[in-house]
Amino acid sequence: MRDQLGKVAITANPAVQYALARHVLYQQGFVAEALVTYEPRVADFAYWWQQLFGESQGKDGIGLYPTMLQYTTDLHSMGQYVQDSRKVLVETVLDAFIDDAPELQVPVGLDEKNRYLENVSFHKLQEVAVESVMIAHSEAGVPNIRIEARGDAESLYGELVYFFEVACAFGGYLLGINAFDQPGVEAYKSEMRARLQK
Repeated sequence: MRDQLGKVAITANPAVQYALARHVLYQQGFVAEALVTYEPRVADFAYWWQQLFGESQGKDGIGLYPTMLQYTTDLHSMGQYVQDSRKVLVETVLDAFIDDAPELQVPVGLDEKNRYLENVSFHKLQEVAVESVMIAHSEAGVPNIRIEARGDAESLYGELVYFFEVACAFGGYLLGINAFDQPGVEAYKSEMRARLQK
C-alpha cells in the first residue's frame, strides 16, 4: 500500500481523495460517518477504524463522529435509521472480499417463493446487497463512499491499516488539528490515576 500510494500524484492518491471527501461532507454539515462492512471477518477491523478516527480527529470540538455498522445484520435496525432519519450520517462502505474465504452457496430445496436463490453464492448475495443498499441510501440523500479491498486476510488488513492511517493524518491537516495526540484520553487517565492513588 505504501508503494501504491507513493507512486501517484497527490490528486490521484485514493487515501487523500477519501480524506478530502470526508472533509467536504463535514463542511456541508454531516456530523457522523459509519464505516459499513458486509464481510463478518472485517467487523473487528471496523472497530479499529472507529478508534483511529475517534482519537485522532475528535478534538477541539470538531470532527466527524466515527461509528461502524455490520450489514446485513444491522440493516433492519440501523439501516432504517440511515434511510429515513435526519441526514447527518455519511456511509463509507468497506467492500472487502477475502480471497481465502470459502465459496458457499444457498442450498437447493427452498420453497417455490424463494427458489430463485438456489445455488446463488454468498459472495453474489453480498455483491447484490452492497449495490442495493448503496443505491437506496444514496437516493434517500445519504452520501456514500465506497472503498473496495481484495486480497488474502493478512495482506488485506495490513494494506487497509496503512491506507486509513494516511487518510486520517491528511484529514487532520485539513481540520487544522494534530492527529497524533490524544488530550481527551490523557484527561481521563490523569483523573483515574489521581483517584487510584488516594
